[in-house]
This record gives sequence, structure tokens and C-alpha cells, in this order.
Amino acid sequence: RESPGWAVSLPRKSGQAQAAVAVAGEAAVLHTRPMRCAALLLVLLATGVGAVPPRFVLAPAERAYLDAKGPLRLCVDPAWPPLESIDASGRHVGIGADVMALLSARAGIELRLVPTASWAESIAKAQARECDLLPMATRTPEREAWFDFTEPYIEIPGVIVTRSDVHHVTDLVQVLDQPLGIMRGFSTVDTLRAQYPGIRLVEVDSYREGFEKVQSGELFGMLGNMASIGHALQRDGIVDLKIAGWAGAFTRPAIATRNDEPLLGQVFRRLVDSLSPEERQPILNRWLSVRFDTGFDPRWFWRTTVPILLGLVGLVAW
Repeated sequence: RESPGWAVSLPRKSGQAQAAVAVAGEAAVLHTRPMRCAALLLVLLATGVGAVPPRFVLAPAERAYLDAKGPLRLCVDPAWPPLESIDASGRHVGIGADVMALLSARAGIELRLVPTASWAESIAKAQARECDLLPMATRTPEREAWFDFTEPYIEIPGVIVTRSDVHHVTDLVQVLDQPLGIMRGFSTVDTLRAQYPGIRLVEVDSYREGFEKVQSGELFGMLGNMASIGHALQRDGIVDLKIAGWAGAFTRPAIATRNDEPLLGQVFRRLVDSLSPEERQPILNRWLSVRFDTGFDPRWFWRTTVPILLGLVGLVAW
């Protein structure tokens, strides 16, 4: 099992350290110690900032396939901010949208959004081959019957939201006898049931519904990835709930492509592999933010820890 931590991570690439950045929505309070922040910064410094990504060149067979196919049809989750959603103007926005824009520009690919009302409808349309790819899908054995998958391009830890008077939850094992909300149809439902036999999961149709059930006492907590939970808490202006701990399951979105056209999967596997940490980080920075608990003074961190780390990095380089 992954070790607990408050971080959105860039998956490990060959020859590079894994970059991790502590993030959450503005309303999500993170209990972060200075040394943990120092460790995270050191990991970031070790990734080789300033590296130039390799030039991407399509193979002749890949170019011919894409030219013959024309625009690729995209199905997305219309309501999963900040990972991805459809805004009021009908545009695909979020982390997944920015990644797809970067990759499509790199390979000269035209994308065409297929409107859907839900993630379940997007999955169904992709299975019916009415869509060519899903930009933020988690690999599962069931989905592998229909799709090829790239490597995950980010990793987001799961958290549990409870009422403010609940003590810190260090492990889901502590609350397996309690009813816990989770978004309907998400892959983490099967993951958590396999990881924690007997867990009392209650599927809900929105984070807001889950939060209301926690507030009323119908649910002990609401589970979800830290980015979406933080965004929903901020959006709904909820102040009587808190992120109480780590939920054990990571969200690892990848690009899913129709597996009856294997060249499509080959192209996007190569495209995702070509992404550098320096390209991914601005996308995360745009959609995710940091807020520290009041017990930690960030001014002290920047005055003391950062100079020490920079000195260590300079010494190693020398």
C-alpha cells in the first residue's frame, strides 16, 4: 500500500526523481510539518528543472493512421473539477483538458468533444465506439476489455471528509464499521472494497450530496481524491466539515483509448511518456493550490529551510 501523504505526484519517469507537490482546495486545511515541506521541496529540486523535453516525432504508420482518421472524438467527465469538467460555455476545462491540449499540439492532432451528461454516459459512449478516447480514466480489469491505457500522468491521494468535531483519521481501518460516502461509478469503489473487505460504502451522485449526508449524520465521512474534495468544499462554502485524514486509495488518471485501434493507444502512450515534470507542473499549479494549517508559519520555512536546501543542492552539484 502507498505510504500516506498529502501530495499530488508526478509519476516516476526513467532517470528522474518523482516530483511531489502538496496541494488542496482553498477550503481544505492540511496539517503539514516544516520537515515534510522541506522533503517535498528537495524532491522537486532533484527533478532537473530546466530540462528540455525531447522532440516528438510520429512514426510514418502513426501519421498515416491519424491523417486518415481525422479529428479524434473525446468523451470526458462533465463534472469532476478540477480534474476535468465542462464549463458553462461547453468547453472542456481542468487538468485533463490542459494535458490533452498540450499533447494534441505536440502531435498535430485535432480533438472534437462529444457532449455527455455524466461520466457513466461517457464510458458507455466510449464502449459503443462513439468516442475514441477518455482523457482521465483509471485502469481497471473491466475497462481493459474495451480500452488501452497510457501510464498515469498524475497521482492524487484519497482523503476522508468528516464533521469538524471528529478526531483525525489515521487509517480507514478505524472507521470500517461506519457508513462512508463515495462517488457513484468511480473506480475507487471497487479498489476500496477489495482493499477493505466489509467497508460500508454508500454511493452518492455528487460531492455536495455526500457532504450534506455527513452534515446530517447519515454518513460518517465522504471519501474522494484530495483535489476534487478541496475544490468542492471551497465551491460550496462549507465550513463545518474538514479533511480528517488519508483514505488509502490513490486516483491515478491515465488516457484510455479504444482498443480496436491499437495505433491510437501506441500514439498516446508515447505522447504521455514524452511529458516532462517541467511541463506537467504548471498545469498542476494552475488548478491546485496550497493552504497550511495555522500551526505552521510559512515565513519561517522560506527564511530558514529553503536556504539550507539550496545550499545542500549546490554542495552536491559541486
